[in-house]
Amino acid sequence: MSMQRRAAAREVVLPVPATFLRHTPMDATALAVQIDRSRSQLGCALAVGDAKQILDHAGALVGMLTAAGREGEGLSLGLGHVGMARSHSTLEESAWLLHSLATAAQYSNDRPRANALFAEALESARCNGWRRLEHFVLHHWGRSRVEEQDFDAAERCFVESRSIRKETDPALVASSERALLELAKLRMHGGTQAQSKGPGAV
Repeated sequence: MSMQRRAAAREVVLPVPATFLRHTPMDATALAVQIDRSRSQLGCALAVGDAKQILDHAGALVGMLTAAGREGEGLSLGLGHVGMARSHSTLEESAWLLHSLATAAQYSNDRPRANALFAEALESARCNGWRRLEHFVLHHWGRSRVEEQDFDAAERCFVESRSIRKETDPALVASSERALLELAKLRMHGGTQAQSKGPGAV
């Protein structure tokens, strides 16, 4: 066997995954029940015009639909409430909705919209001091950036999220560590890195 063939046989190349550490629900039946309940709660909030509750339930429903693999449905539903979210930007629920929408756009493979929404949610979290939301946005944006092969931006997101979690949510530090470990494996085994660009360079 030639030296080139022996080297090729030894080399292990890990392709960049279509999704990176995507959350999957343990109990699909229970999630379906929660989706129905959340949809009912959103309907009640809409009936009385309670903006805080509308944004809260809309954001939760978008997240649940995305977890169920119905991100297109979640994106469509959530976009109908973006105007309200932006006009009530002092409510934390508005930024959680933007974050849920960003994740739905990510898994719908609408990367430009996902990046814009992650950036908007992150700016809102930082301006208002919503640290828990901030670390979630950073972590989830980092996962999206891995899928785009923008590894430098992804690492910055994970590292910054981990730093906040150490102060505010220590139980979630392990999730950040796992993301950094899996990212390191991709880099070690030949994942292709794109240049950092746009709002992902946080």
